[in-house]
Amino acid sequence: MEQTRDEHSPLDDARDAVDRVNAKAGRNLPAAISVGLLLIAWVVLSLIYFIPGFVVLVIVCVVFGTIELHRALLVHDRGTSAIVPVAIGGALTSIGAYFAAGRTAEDAILFILAPMALTSVVALGWRLRGGPVNYVRDASSSLLGIAYVTLMGAFLPLAAGESHGNLRIAAMILCVVASDVGALAEVVGRDGRAGVLVPAGDAEALAAAIRALLGDPTLRVATGMAGRERVLERYSWAATAQATVDLYRTAIADAATEEVAEGLPVASC
Repeated sequence: MEQTRDEHSPLDDARDAVDRVNAKAGRNLPAAISVGLLLIAWVVLSLIYFIPGFVVLVIVCVVFGTIELHRALLVHDRGTSAIVPVAIGGALTSIGAYFAAGRTAEDAILFILAPMALTSVVALGWRLRGGPVNYVRDASSSLLGIAYVTLMGAFLPLAAGESHGNLRIAAMILCVVASDVGALAEVVGRDGRAGVLVPAGDAEALAAAIRALLGDPTLRVATGMAGRERVLERYSWAATAQATVDLYRTAIADAATEEVAEGLPVASC
């Protein structure tokens, strides 16, 4: 039997759903691009000039991430988390992680694990108001948000508060394209792993390098990770201190060698 005009197959329903999603995405595309550019500018500028601004962005992301996880669990009927205490606890944990950077392990426990533990207790008590029905499921949803979003979100403020933390974070998320001038080659490296060097004054080479990175997500990730490794290897406080010690040792050894050489008789032919 042929399908009448008024009848719709499951395939037609699926196509209609896709068309509605695409239409909505098309309407929101300019706004999405604008928000993306704004977030990129916020991340870069805050890492360069004002690290607490980056921490504020992380806190906002943690709060919205907690809300999105809460909604996803509701939609899939996987429980109702205690969104208010979990979101507030996530923000407080991120703040504590920032102030725990560079401190002892005991301070890290105080500033990070203590807010998480307190958030867990408050979230479990918050759910008691709803009675015993589905308590385990809802409590598990709250603990999932704390163990997932809150804990993951604490790593960035913790790294940002460390010495040269902004460089480490930038190296993880940014791909470097630099001109071969001054000391940039020494910082980025000439092997092309941690960043791309282009000849000074060559706008075409600069544009080509940027296009290559934009068109290759795998290359972007590899370059960013290699940049992070280079920063940790060469520009952390430990590496800087060791390089300084090595320089002094070399200078002292060279001076001692010269003094010994000056005390020796000159050989004659």
